[in-house]
Amino acid sequence: MVLLIASNAILYIINRTTSTKSTPNYDIESIFTKGIEEIDIDTFCAKVAEEIRDKPILLLGEQQHTDGATLLVKSKIVDLLRRKYNYEIVLMEGSFFYNNLLRDKILNNNSVNANDWDRALYTYWGLSDQTGLLRQTISNQKLDFRGFDYNYLTHSNLTGLSKYIKGYFGVDSLANYAFMYEILEKGLGPLYLFNSPYYRDRQDTCLNQIKRLTNIIKDKDSLDVQDKTMLLTLENLHDFFYANIYVPNYGNDRNMFRDSIMFKNVSYILNNFIEEDKKVIIWAANAHQMYEPLDNGYLPMGYRLKNKFKDKVYSVLFTSGVGKNNRADRVRSINPSSLKSIEHILHKQNKNFIYSTFKDDREIIMKFLGHQNISFHWQKAMDSFIYVDKMTPITFQNNSY
Repeated sequence: MVLLIASNAILYIINRTTSTKSTPNYDIESIFTKGIEEIDIDTFCAKVAEEIRDKPILLLGEQQHTDGATLLVKSKIVDLLRRKYNYEIVLMEGSFFYNNLLRDKILNNNSVNANDWDRALYTYWGLSDQTGLLRQTISNQKLDFRGFDYNYLTHSNLTGLSKYIKGYFGVDSLANYAFMYEILEKGLGPLYLFNSPYYRDRQDTCLNQIKRLTNIIKDKDSLDVQDKTMLLTLENLHDFFYANIYVPNYGNDRNMFRDSIMFKNVSYILNNFIEEDKKVIIWAANAHQMYEPLDNGYLPMGYRLKNKFKDKVYSVLFTSGVGKNNRADRVRSINPSSLKSIEHILHKQNKNFIYSTFKDDREIIMKFLGHQNISFHWQKAMDSFIYVDKMTPITFQNNSY
C-alpha cells in the first residue's frame, strides 16, 4: 500500500509494502493527490528548507545548468538553510583551484570581478541573475564555499596556477621541474601538451614531475592548510592532464573518471577543511548526485558518497516539465515530456513547486538527466525531488558580483 500525505504543496510518498511483484502497468497518477494548495516560491522554499534542515551532507541537484527557475529556487533554499538552520558551507561543482583563488580574494577583502566568478563558478552560477543571492551571501562572508571539480582552464588562467606553485615552492626549488613549469607558464598548457608533437612526446615527463611535487608535500611530518591546499591543487592538475592524455573522451569513460575525482575531492575537503559537526551543501547537476548508476554502468559521485557516508547523505534532485533554457548561447525549448512521465502528469494537473519523497521499487519515466525522458528506478537514485513546472533561461540583466 502507498500512503499519501499532502500539506502546503509538499508531497510525501511512503512505501508500506514489501511486495516485489512486477507492475509494468502501474498507474503513475495514483501516487499524486489532487488539489494541493498553491503557494508562492518563497513559502515553498521555506517549507523545503524546514523539511531538510537536519541533513549533514545535503546534495542539491539540477536538471540543466542553465535552468534559471531551478537556480533561483536553489539559491533561496541555500540562503534559508544558512540563515535559519546553521548551514555554513556550500561545495560547488567548479574547479577546486579557481574557487580557492576566489575564496582567498574574498577572505582578504580584495576586489573581485566578473572573471573571478566566471572561472570559479562558470557563467550560469557565477554571473546569472538567478544566483545573485548566492554570490551576495558568499561575498559578504556569510557562507563559506569551495569547489570540488578537477578542471583547469587554458590560456591565461594557467599562468595564475604557475604563479601559485612558484609562490609555494620558490623559483629555485622548481629547477628540476622545468618542463611542467614551462607548460604552465605558456598559458596554453593543455594545447601544447596534447597537440604539439614535441610536447606530446613528453607527456609522461610532465605527469611524473607533478607527482614528484606532490610527494614533496606528502613527505612532510605534518601538513598545514596551505600544504593540504597545494597538495589537492597538484593532484587535480595531474588528474586533468592524465584524463586528457589517457582517458577516452567518448562513451562514459571521461564522465566516470571525472565523477571519481569529484568524489575524491569532496572526501578530501570534508576530511581536511571542514569540522566534522558542520553541515554541508553540495551543489551539482543531477547526473553527479544520483545514488544509482544507469544501466550503462556509469557510477555517479552521489553513488560513491552514499556508499561512504551512508545516512549522513541526503539528496534533493530537480526536474521540470516544460520551458526553455540556454544552450550554446541560444534559448531553446526543452524536450517534450513523455505522456507517461511524472512531469507530464504534474504539468497537466497544473502543479508547480512540488517537493516529493518516495520509497518505491517501480520503474517510472522522469526527466532528471538533461530533460531526457528515461524509464528507470528513480526512487532508488535519490531521497527526494523538487518539481518546478516551467524551466526558464538564465538572465544577466541585474548582474552583481
